[in-house]
Amino acid sequence: MDIDAVSFPSRLIDILEAISEADFVSIDLEMSGVPSRARGDNRGMQTLEMRYAELKESAEKYQVLQVGVTCCKFDILKDHYILRPYNINISPLISERLDIERDFTFQNGAVEFLLGHGFHFQTCFTKGVQYLSREEANLAKTLAWNRLENKNVIADLQLADDAVESLDFVRRVREAILAWSTSGKETLLITSAIGKDSESPASELSRFEKRLVHQLVRAEFPECVTISKPAYILIIQRDEEREADIVRKRKLQVREKITHQSGFRWIVEALAKANLDEIHPSYFTRNGDGERICINYDHLESRFRRVTHRIHMHQPVLVGHNLFTDLVYFYRTFIGQLPDTVDGFRKAVHELFPVIVDTKYMATHKCGDLNPMSSLQDVANQLDLQPLPNIAIHPKHSKYGDTDAAHEAGYDSLLTATVMIRLSAKLEEKGGYTEKESVSDSDGSYHTAPEIIEKPNPVKVTAPQSSMPALEQTHDGAADNVPSQVMVTKSSKKKRRKRKSEPTAPDSLSGSRFATSNLFERLTNLNLDSDVHDAEDLTEPVDITIAENIFAQEDDGAAWEARAPAQEEDHWQPTDPIVRAPMELMPPFGSEFWRVYGNKLRIFGTQETVLDLSH
Repeated sequence: MDIDAVSFPSRLIDILEAISEADFVSIDLEMSGVPSRARGDNRGMQTLEMRYAELKESAEKYQVLQVGVTCCKFDILKDHYILRPYNINISPLISERLDIERDFTFQNGAVEFLLGHGFHFQTCFTKGVQYLSREEANLAKTLAWNRLENKNVIADLQLADDAVESLDFVRRVREAILAWSTSGKETLLITSAIGKDSESPASELSRFEKRLVHQLVRAEFPECVTISKPAYILIIQRDEEREADIVRKRKLQVREKITHQSGFRWIVEALAKANLDEIHPSYFTRNGDGERICINYDHLESRFRRVTHRIHMHQPVLVGHNLFTDLVYFYRTFIGQLPDTVDGFRKAVHELFPVIVDTKYMATHKCGDLNPMSSLQDVANQLDLQPLPNIAIHPKHSKYGDTDAAHEAGYDSLLTATVMIRLSAKLEEKGGYTEKESVSDSDGSYHTAPEIIEKPNPVKVTAPQSSMPALEQTHDGAADNVPSQVMVTKSSKKKRRKRKSEPTAPDSLSGSRFATSNLFERLTNLNLDSDVHDAEDLTEPVDITIAENIFAQEDDGAAWEARAPAQEEDHWQPTDPIVRAPMELMPPFGSEFWRVYGNKLRIFGTQETVLDLSH
């Protein structure tokens, strides 16, 4: 799904909701420039510290132009992983009237590369979503507060003795203010013709003349207030209560501007489990032009409260491919100044995102000193024919369903999510992570050292990733979770048949990289004539007379309060555990698997080759 400046405010609540429900979120960035070495540069193998310093310098110069975000959640009802990819162009412009500026640079090689892959640079400027980093937002607020509270020290203009016309203008303004202060009039209008012959034509004040008027009133008439207009200055008597109210309203306006300009950073804050209280729900009711959108505000406000609560309680795992470079740019663009050392960066990132997974590290774990082919496309191609786990793209995010769009951030984040799911399931099935590291063959297949005993299969589980939360409605209008127990009556109890654990073949979309199948689709493949019992199970009417069973009894003369409940033999019964096929689910987060593969970034071309974020 493409998100632009116009659709972003109204879509932001959907994105925040998807993040709050996600098991993990994969990201990908496209930048206006990357570090590059001149041809013939033979400085040898870098250390991690050297590579970080190089990336830091680059991230401080170049901009993020596009961000891909894919939210992944396991849907227990449909029995597959649902992916919601977003492709968001980022604008380097600051359009709100704030007191800050931003410089940005483009690198020739990066521009050539992106143009070669169909990137439209004008879209960033015309339709891109704006942003302020945490640092920029704090700076804009501080500067505005100092200005509104008159804390900025403005140096007075010193007029030379030979500046005859300027001195004459100041004299005329001073005389006019003294005369007005005793006249009883409420306002005084200052133009360039003030104090001159009445026949002199009035003209607009220049910026220099306005500054002289402000300076004169501030120094000699503190009981007065100057109000600057395009062509003149209005002077009125100071009213402290009125001035305080004006300052309060202007601060509120500044807050709204900062909130609006912060734009994409609210997604970053949600990923970092940060506070979203500065967003007022009314923000979601405006489009990119600031126009109101018709919407049920009470429902929207309630929905936003639920989203912020879930974000506060749950932080999804952050995933990327070759993530070190993206994290450096991500931090510099949306958080603030980068730490001076790689260790400082490691601590700062780990504090923001406690669990990070680099799929490049997963794909090259224990690869030796010969760096294998490990681009995102290469790894995805190796996993294309793997049928499990089941993966589906949400119907509202169908842009990439049957389209390859390499080096578009949204597509690459979607590809990263599929690699994350399939590769982790494959490596976890091998079981080697408990003792030895998995290794990659020259043909790209993954295996484990022979002395490691693989874990038995199949495995019975009752929840896909973690304990199941209470049933709640999602933004798609469907329940994403079900209770682990269901209530049934004696008349409707049937002997349950175990679900077959063998994986089924992909459906008619098998030609697509994101093909999948699920439990409900498999029902269409049943041969009812060959299995009478299954046919009876599917066609037997459901007992819907629960109310009658509960309340309809013979009148024995006893008061209704004393009657025994009619359904006393019925009770809550646990459902049968689901028999999971091998590789049907990713390893659960928090397991031993992720202690091996989590929080480690692959950095080829350095002596260390790996940055461990947790140490």
